[in-house]
Amino acid sequence: MRCLVFCDALHDVYLNLIVKYANPELEIVKAYYFGDEFQSSSGIRLFPLDTIVNKESFDAAVIFFQETSLLRQIISKVYGNYFQYSVFDLDSFSSVCLSGAGQLELLRLDTQYKCPSDHHFICGDFSYYVSLDVKDEINDGSVKVRVGKFCSIGPGISFLLGVEHRTDWGTMYPFNRLLARECENTSSVASKGDIVIGNDVWIGANATILSGVSIGDGCIVGSNTVVSKSVEPYSIIVGNPGRVAKRRFSSDKIDMLSEMKWWDWDYQRLFDALDIIQSENVEALYSYWKSSEEE
Repeated sequence: MRCLVFCDALHDVYLNLIVKYANPELEIVKAYYFGDEFQSSSGIRLFPLDTIVNKESFDAAVIFFQETSLLRQIISKVYGNYFQYSVFDLDSFSSVCLSGAGQLELLRLDTQYKCPSDHHFICGDFSYYVSLDVKDEINDGSVKVRVGKFCSIGPGISFLLGVEHRTDWGTMYPFNRLLARECENTSSVASKGDIVIGNDVWIGANATILSGVSIGDGCIVGSNTVVSKSVEPYSIIVGNPGRVAKRRFSSDKIDMLSEMKWWDWDYQRLFDALDIIQSENVEALYSYWKSSEEE
């Protein structure tokens, strides 16, 4: 099947997916992009859309772009209204053209919901938030909030990253900042360091996380909790100040989850195991992981 491919800004994700997982009979004739000509990381060259006037023979149009109807009109205008071809969008392409359909489904999930990163907030794959506020008056990128993969962050979350007063000075009053006379290396704002959130962590509404805190994999932070100290994996933290109410699993199950680190699996392997991951049977998930490791 000879295909024309149309990509949006996520071209590298889609083209690498095609190169790795497309069925052998799929042949890319040409790839187009709403931009200038350049070489993608997949090795496939992308061409500006206006070069479509050079008519190629093809069987299918693969459209990785929201404006599917617009591209249909453009293709029909160039090739004629009666030219017969198939059109695949993100949904149909994964089931028809890929040998690893779960790859695309999870990539779509990641790109749709993943929270954005910036100079003081680094977000892992698939993690999302409802609303949060990173309070950082240092604001030079020297300290960061680092969120792992597959985290669920509720509304009204506050990360107090760089807003502490200097308790090591003769005064904690921020003269420099209020008088606008801050000097290099003498900021009146302090921080205890990065805030590190592990993988598969759920942070409930209106929780507050202080600087220097690490929250382990699989933790639950209850609503309105203030976390001022680091917490071991798979703990449930509640209250102000935050305290560990209990562990989510027995020590044996926590060891299994910590050993297999399902959040680091490749997307297809993860997709294939979703039914087990979304169950109480940690032992079955561990057995699945062990058997797949041995293959």
